[in-house]
Amino acid sequence: MLFWNCVHAALRPTIDPMSLTSGFRLQDEMDHEKQARSDATELKLKVLDDKLLRAQITEEEKLRPLNEQIERLMEELSAERLSREVNTKP
Repeated sequence: MLFWNCVHAALRPTIDPMSLTSGFRLQDEMDHEKQARSDATELKLKVLDDKLLRAQITEEEKLRPLNEQIERLMEELSAERLSREVNTKP
């Protein structure tokens, strides 16, 4: 039995504590890099959101006079129709 314990111990891989430390360090570096990429992507999305919001506001400002004019014309048209109905009734 002692023989098999010696053979088993000799064949068992040894784990170097330094390799464990460097493995943890590598994992930490990978996690840090992953977080940095995630943060960069989030920042890019925020910048794009801001650009889109500014573009939408600009388009709304450009269209506001046209929309106001359309509303006035619709009101005038409605008033004209009403006056014609009143004038055509005997």
